[in-house]
Amino acid sequence: MLWLGFVFSGDATVANVFINLGTETIGIVLTVAVVESFLDRRRLYSKSRQLAWDVLHAAETALWVWQGGPREMETDEMLGLLNAVDSEDPLPDFTEGLFLSLGTRSRRLLNDDRQAVRALPGFQDGLEELARLSAIRDGKTRVSPRKLAGILEAGTRGLARALNQ
Repeated sequence: MLWLGFVFSGDATVANVFINLGTETIGIVLTVAVVESFLDRRRLYSKSRQLAWDVLHAAETALWVWQGGPREMETDEMLGLLNAVDSEDPLPDFTEGLFLSLGTRSRRLLNDDRQAVRALPGFQDGLEELARLSAIRDGKTRVSPRKLAGILEAGTRGLARALNQ
């Protein structure tokens, strides 16, 4: 439209109409682009928070299967249970499998959903800690319950910070 305004520059009225339409169109396009950018950022942030909550609840469930206690725990209760773990606590294969699955899920999120992970400050730190769980069966010796609890504690703290808990 701006180009047509210059083409019809001999007729000032027509040229002015095209130039005004062109500038209005550019203004509308820019406004829509800026608003859409803010909405995309907000959607990504919301997705990131939801993913962080999902991972935190998965850690809570795995801890509940391992240590028992109330079915739904607050973050400080989780951390208290993790601090109470000692090297003599049994770690059944099924429970170890839950932690392995949690670690694999965390690693997958880090690799496949980088934008969402980076949208929430601190989320990546918590996931990186929990992703270490994906290697708990890689060695010849079993991971000690205390070391496992330490990994869970660091991951839970990172997620809790990211979620302002």
